[in-house]
Amino acid sequence: MSTGSKMPPAPSPRASSPKARTTQAERRSATRAKIIEATLACLADQGFAATGVAQVVTRAGVSRGAWAHHFPTMEALILATAEHLLTAVHDRLDQIVAALSGGDQAVETMVAAAWGEFFSGEVNEIYLELLVASRRNPALAAVLHDLSERIMAKLATVAAARFVPAPGAVGSVTETLMLGRWLMRGMALDAHMLPPDLLGHYLGLWRRLASTQMNGR
Repeated sequence: MSTGSKMPPAPSPRASSPKARTTQAERRSATRAKIIEATLACLADQGFAATGVAQVVTRAGVSRGAWAHHFPTMEALILATAEHLLTAVHDRLDQIVAALSGGDQAVETMVAAAWGEFFSGEVNEIYLELLVASRRNPALAAVLHDLSERIMAKLATVAAARFVPAPGAVGSVTETLMLGRWLMRGMALDAHMLPPDLLGHYLGLWRRLASTQMNGR
């Protein structure tokens, strides 16, 4: 047996520093966010009529007690979800506008980005579910109206900052942007029934028409 010096013992692994403990307020906020995100997913997948407490708590992975702690009624949850959705749209619109470059392509870029972000996916599907439900729900209608007013005000700000009327335009830049908002929502309603190339044709036509009404600064 070798009488050489023994290998020194391996150093004990240093105890990892404990993770920062979340506060009760942070946990409450995280749970509330999970419930709202689950509600958005239910609205997109199942529609408004099939979205209830059971579906939301199952999807969120929380108890009914946790749900009730944050939202006393399903209506309160729907109102909070609607506000969350349209606030996110408002913030995303800010990002799209900030990324716009001036010049001849600004209008077509804006239309294409708006379609991709707001009218061709879940955001529009959820909004339409809420919009239809609001016809018989005055509280939801009031929330959607107030938040829609914020979007309209944002479009007016975008109009003033990033675009000017084209020569011979038949309306103001704000009117063109609002018309585009309503036109694309109508297109989105029919999108599931239309061949993609036909939808693309008319979306391209609107981009070109919008470019005859306003120019990028």
